[in-house]
Amino acid sequence: MKEKYKNPHPVFSPEWYEATFQCLEHCHQQIFYEIRNRWWSIIDSVLEVGCGTFDFYPTAFAEKDYTGCDINPNVIAYCKKNYDAKFPHHLWKNRSICDFPDESFDFVYSHAVIDHAKDPIKFIDDCLRVAKRLTYIVSYRGFFPDMNEHRQEKAEDGFFYNDISVRRVIRQLTGRADVFWFDILPLHTARPPIEIQHETVIKILKRDQKQG
Repeated sequence: MKEKYKNPHPVFSPEWYEATFQCLEHCHQQIFYEIRNRWWSIIDSVLEVGCGTFDFYPTAFAEKDYTGCDINPNVIAYCKKNYDAKFPHHLWKNRSICDFPDESFDFVYSHAVIDHAKDPIKFIDDCLRVAKRLTYIVSYRGFFPDMNEHRQEKAEDGFFYNDISVRRVIRQLTGRADVFWFDILPLHTARPPIEIQHETVIKILKRDQKQG
């Protein structure tokens, strides 16, 4: 049986998703600005892993063939009910990333999902497998350049909480035949000093198989 990546807050309301987005709106805007200005011409199809119910990315990728996936069936039901008329060419799937075929989307994007994956290494591998050209994986829990391994805690609520090691991701991606280029950067959250100050953005451009 394929592993399913858990949603850490499966019963939270659409209002919770909106409030969570607004806490990190600066980061989302910065990420999309770069995608729009740097990668737009190579993207036709988009998969957002862990799409939630807020419509920022469906709207941002309105020109593209966008698919939102989430393992919470209530999320997908909400999106179909509220967004099918607004985005008739978008699709909504109650699936995990591991359920999609190889290289089925030009761009795979995920925010705040790797933070709760049972196996962060496998999550990156699955995103890369499904992406044809470009992958962005964003971890919201901080930027950890000095840890040698991912740090994982299974909390009392039963969910995993991961701090992503930059060094471990570099080891995972270095030398892969399917990776042309990657970068791992901190993104300032613009949040109060007592809160998390950076997200981790993992950017991966796959090698063009036609060119070798």
